[in-house]
Amino acid sequence: MVALLIGTVELLQVLIHMTRRRGAFPDCIASLDMGALGYLIVAVFLLAWTLSVVVWKFGRLEQRQAALPHSHAQAIMDINSRPELKQRE
Repeated sequence: MVALLIGTVELLQVLIHMTRRRGAFPDCIASLDMGALGYLIVAVFLLAWTLSVVVWKFGRLEQRQAALPHSHAQAIMDINSRPELKQRE
């Protein structure tokens, strides 16, 4: 998704330069600094990572997940691993 965003901005910058478009939007896109945009993307990734670690650590997600009943797939695996629970044919 990020690569698509960067590629789209680069393509728009080239098209704006080739067609010599003027206006608020073309001028804004043409003046974007890719270096600053790169730092912004790295900062967003670091913020998302930090937030996910904080939620995982302080939200005690593992304890909550362990308290939930098994999913359907886990129940099937449990049945298949215990012959006494399998249906008789």
